[in-house]
Amino acid sequence: MSRYVFLVPFLPPLSLDKPLELSFEELIRLLQVSLNRKDLEKIKVLCLAIDLSNIRNLFLGKPIDPHGNLSEKELDEALLLKSDLPQYVFDFLDQFEDNATKLKNFWGLFTQFFAEEISKQKGFLKSYLTFERESRLVLLSLRASQAKKDLLQELQFEDPLDPFVTSILLQKDLERYTPPFQYTRLKEIFFTYYKDPWEQYRAFTEYQFTTVADLTNKSLFSIDHILCYVAQFILVESLYNLDKREGQRILETFQTG
Repeated sequence: MSRYVFLVPFLPPLSLDKPLELSFEELIRLLQVSLNRKDLEKIKVLCLAIDLSNIRNLFLGKPIDPHGNLSEKELDEALLLKSDLPQYVFDFLDQFEDNATKLKNFWGLFTQFFAEEISKQKGFLKSYLTFERESRLVLLSLRASQAKKDLLQELQFEDPLDPFVTSILLQKDLERYTPPFQYTRLKEIFFTYYKDPWEQYRAFTEYQFTTVADLTNKSLFSIDHILCYVAQFILVESLYNLDKREGQRILETFQTG
């Protein structure tokens, strides 16, 4: 408890209406000197999905998101030496001979990530990863439905017996996918801003920011509060640092893996 009491007063309030008072690098340095190893491992898990997206960016020759655990050089070395990332990342990528095939099947790596990490976590981090997984699946399904794509093909890496996946596949023959009630707002955002990816990205960021805040009911002075803060911090900094083209690219990456 004491380390959280010490840390929280140094965290400036977060709002999507104004830029941040410190950078992500400064936040991470503050966390590194204030949290123990176990807590820092949770921060790493929270940012691991960004590392996976950055692997995709490397294959595509695009800039990486600075909110991952590894820099571009570190990520290159990790892939070369097969280190500093979970073993399931390398096991999945090794199934495919070239980068083009890896990219084609990249959603499967996120499927593996969520299957591995959600089962290990508890509290806010478990709820957050579950929300990330389900919201990605909802966006993927809405996009596939809109583009008349085969949902069975799009979800080929998912467990068909998983209740959330089953609820999607039961609608595979319908003209339009309807997500569970808790994701109604996500569907509204998707269709309201379908022709304007930048506004869709902004609206989705606002939705994430609010939803993430609702995932924790722990004390202000807890690791769950710190994890929630980091997740929201990334959303705010990303929104203010991206131009419209980058916002569209990240949204498309989020939808397709």
